Amino acid sequence: MSDYFEEVGMLAKGERLRFAYLIGLALSILFTFGAYELVARHVLTGAAAILALLAFAFAQFFVQLVFFLHTGPHLASRARLIAVFSAFAVVLILVLGSIWIMQNLNNRTMSPQAQEEYMARQPGI
Repeated sequence: MSDYFEEVGMLAKGERLRFAYLIGLALSILFTFGAYELVARHVLTGAAAILALLAFAFAQFFVQLVFFLHTGPHLASRARLIAVFSAFAVVLILVLGSIWIMQNLNNRTMSPQAQEEYMARQPGI
């Protein structure tokens, strides 16, 4: 069965697979601890820290795609990449839609003081 996966490009052959996993693991650990140290030691602050963390996140994402999902020029790799980006788009739509709805609801609610004034004006309460 592994011959099939090697033929379609889902697995690298032999020692290259083990080497790819080790390189990917080392880079993942490096980027993870790099982001942690950046925040823990307060190396950067404000927008610069956010941009650096985003750079670490994109580098980590790239490492995951290349070394663990084995994306490459093969047709099976492209199909996997399309599936990953489709899932990412669905999650992005869900998260941004939820934030939009919550912000809209927050803008339409009364402040506690306005609620008290409204309740005081109501007859029978």
